[in-house]
Amino acid sequence: MSSLQGWRANNEDTCITVSIGNNSLFAVFDGHGGTDISEHLRDNFAKELEKNEDYKTSNYKKALIDTFIKID
Repeated sequence: MSSLQGWRANNEDTCITVSIGNNSLFAVFDGHGGTDISEHLRDNFAKELEKNEDYKTSNYKKALIDTFIKID
C-alpha cells in the first residue's frame, strides 16, 4: 500500500481570478508550508502586473515573467 505525500491539514494555496481590462488572469499560488507568500501573491500580483509597462503595450509574456521576477 502506498501513501500520498504532501498532504497538509490546512490548505496553504491561494488563487485569483481577475479581470484587467479585456483580459482575465487565473492563477494558483502554492503555499509551500505556509500561507504568507501565497496570500501576498494573491493580494499583489495582479496590481503589479497591471503597472508593468510591457503589460500596457500588450507584451503579456514578458510582463508576466517580469512581474514574477519583481515580486519574487
